[in-house]
Amino acid sequence: MATLIDADLLTAIVTPFDENKKIDFDSLKKLTNYLIDQGCNGFVIGGTTGETPTLTHDEKIELYKQFGQIVNGRAVVIAGTGSNNTAETIKFTNEVAEIDGIDYALVVVPPYNKPNQRSMVAHFTAVNDNVKMPFLIYNIPGRTGVRMEKETVVQLSQLDNIRVPAKLDSQFLVDDPAD
Repeated sequence: MATLIDADLLTAIVTPFDENKKIDFDSLKKLTNYLIDQGCNGFVIGGTTGETPTLTHDEKIELYKQFGQIVNGRAVVIAGTGSNNTAETIKFTNEVAEIDGIDYALVVVPPYNKPNQRSMVAHFTAVNDNVKMPFLIYNIPGRTGVRMEKETVVQLSQLDNIRVPAKLDSQFLVDDPAD
């Protein structure tokens, strides 16, 4: 059964870059500390806002390592690990599970492939059964081209590793959080 994440304010944080197109960790640290000082107690790093599709594998790993150190237990950290390839999603999620300071993974409905509901269940069940950390399902139809149906969300909520934010003010799972 899906478990709630204890964070009142989850911020999808940007990945700042310097003039050489490298991740600007100094700016990331300043922004993160500012947000924590303002009451943010949860972050999504490496999601859509964090430009994860534009980062290399090594850049993502370094970003997550640095971010885990910056936050240093002061907030919940959710790191984007999903892709359109189930095996790669599992492999990368397990790599991220070894990084200090990362609490949860964020696994997107596979983009580009436009899976049907049955294929979504197969994808997330395989991830659930083969990863070493809990994760959130990221339903973002504008980026994936498909919408996860509420019945699918309910079915997937029975999996052990699925987590949901305590307060749904975004489209992490469904269009209408009241549903």
